[in-house]
Parts: sequence; structure tokens; C-alpha cells
Amino acid sequence: MNVKMQYVNVYKYYRNTKVLNKFNLEIYDGEFLVILGPSGTGKTTLLRVTAGIEDLTAGKILMEGRDISKNPPNKRDIAMVFQNYALYPNMTAFQNIAFPLKMAKKSKGEIKRKVEEIAETLKIAEVLQKNVTLLSGGQKQRVALARALVRDPKIFLLDEPLSNLDARVRVVARSELKKIQKELGHTFVYVTHDQSEAGSLADRVAVLRNGGIEQIGTYEELLNEPKSTWVGDFIGDYPMNFTSGEYVGRSGTIIGFRDSWVNMDSDTLTGTVQLCTLGEDTYHVQCRLGNAAVAEGGFSLDDIDESEMTQPTNNFVKSSVSIRVSEKYNIGARIKFGLSKYNVYDSNGNLIETVKN
Repeated sequence: MNVKMQYVNVYKYYRNTKVLNKFNLEIYDGEFLVILGPSGTGKTTLLRVTAGIEDLTAGKILMEGRDISKNPPNKRDIAMVFQNYALYPNMTAFQNIAFPLKMAKKSKGEIKRKVEEIAETLKIAEVLQKNVTLLSGGQKQRVALARALVRDPKIFLLDEPLSNLDARVRVVARSELKKIQKELGHTFVYVTHDQSEAGSLADRVAVLRNGGIEQIGTYEELLNEPKSTWVGDFIGDYPMNFTSGEYVGRSGTIIGFRDSWVNMDSDTLTGTVQLCTLGEDTYHVQCRLGNAAVAEGGFSLDDIDESEMTQPTNNFVKSSVSIRVSEKYNIGARIKFGLSKYNVYDSNGNLIETVKN
């Protein structure tokens, strides 16, 4: 795939705070890339330095191999859609969309043609003559997107543009946005902290942590094979479960697994893992919960009661584990569930191996 944009050792400091810290990333032509991360990890700052709204502290940003790091915003051929839409309240929807074309000194005929074409694509033709203050949140979002699209830039930057919409409208808008991107074939870089958006929109997801990329891949890759325990804990509706264990003679190894192989329902049973080891030859996880016997290849729960089971045993390591089941079990019932897949991490939290039984 052709590289559309590349960040090379990018740094951004605010006084003594490193917001972007040796940031490196390649964005491919025509892809929908989502930058995902918790608040305060530098997502919006990344877009702002890309658009030229803020200067880099160090490093380079390349567009199709050309360094644009020192170019002013209007010379970067990049359009940005802001979280609050940044529409001009004294203008109609038509005037807002037409504004960048007017600044580029396009003819009135060309402006009218392009605005009407993009309005038809985004299904906002009927509101073009309305003042934007009279539009709904979904309509304002489309006007802001249309204003970016009408310029036909090389890259679109979107800073959580759906966050101000209610939940139902947001789901519909996500679907429409993805469809528009695929139809136009443009490169989109979308910032969000919402994993549902990342999973539904992205060709690839770049997980941002401490100003750098912790892992990049499809959402399914991040979910199933997180490269670090931090990603495993962060990605997914439920964090990955972790227990301490041993792996081929190494001590301090962490074993991580998800509950996606369990039929999920509203009922949740919890116990306390007392021991977890990984056999060198069989590669079976063996765990003890409370006074239950070790079950080969899975967990076994005995004598469930309402209190946590915390009796220590020699060399046992305590850790919490949640089990989601499709049937409701009474207190005192015996259940068993198996691990069909799990990941093994070293003591620094880095992935060693993904094991499938």
C-alpha cells in the first residue's frame, strides 16, 4: 500500500510535559485510521500539529514523501473537522460549506456546483439555506464534514466529530461516515476514546499511550492478540483477565485471557484465583479457585458462597477472575469452563505467545 502520510520521530512539548514522545506512524492512502486512547494521551494534539494549528517541537511530518512540517495550515492540503464543528453561526449551511472555496477564490458557478454535489452526498440539500443555529446536532455534523469534503484535500482529520450526538444518531452517523469514506476513497484520520467507534469505523486502529503508539492493527487484532498487558486491559468492553504464572522456566510471567469464549449473559460469578501455572509440555492453564480442585485445561468452581475466597496456600498468587455464563447458577453449584485461547506476557507486560488449545 502507498504511504500517504508519515510521522518521523515527532515530539511535542508543553513546557516540560511531553505530549507526543518520539511518535512514529505511517498512514496509508485511502485508509480509515482511528487514533484511539484515553483522555490526555495526545490524540487531539496529534491532529493539531498535523494540520499546522500548532508547531512541532521536533521531528517531521511527510505528505507523499514531502516534508510539510513548516508549512502553514493553508498550504498543507489537509482538512479538519472539529469536535464542536466550528461552524460560523451567522451563516447558512450553504455559506459555511462554501467558505473554503470562496477563500480559494473559486468562481460562483463552481462553488454552487460543488456545494450542491456534496450536500446531496451527505443528504443535507434541504437545509442549505437554513442558518446553522437552526440545525440539529446531526445536521451540523454533516455541514462540518461537507465543509471539509468540498475542498477535496489529501487527508481528512476528524477530532471526535460524533461525540456531541445522542447515542442513536451517533450509531447511524458512524455507518454513514464509513460509507462516505469508502465511496470517496479519501484518507481519514479519526480521533476517539470510544472503542465502539474504533471497532466499527477503522481499517486500522492505532492505540496511543504516553504520546506514542502502543500497538497498531485491526480492532480484532488488538482485541485477540494485544501486544502488552496495557492494551489487553484497555481494549474491549471488558478488560482482559490476568493471573501470575510460570512459563517454560521463566518466573514472573503473566497469563492473560478474555471471556469471549463464554456465552455471555447478565449473570456474573466471581471467585479468587489462588494458583495459575502454565505447563511446559502440555501448555494447559491450571487454576485453583477457592477450595476447588485443579481442572486440566480450565477452571473449576466449588462451593460458591457470597464471600470472597481468600485462604492463602503456599506459592499461590491471588487474582480476581470474572465468569460470565448463559445460565443462572445457584449459590453452591459446581461449574467448569475451559480456556480455548490465551496470551502469555513477560514480567514487563510484553506479549510472548498466543496459545490455542
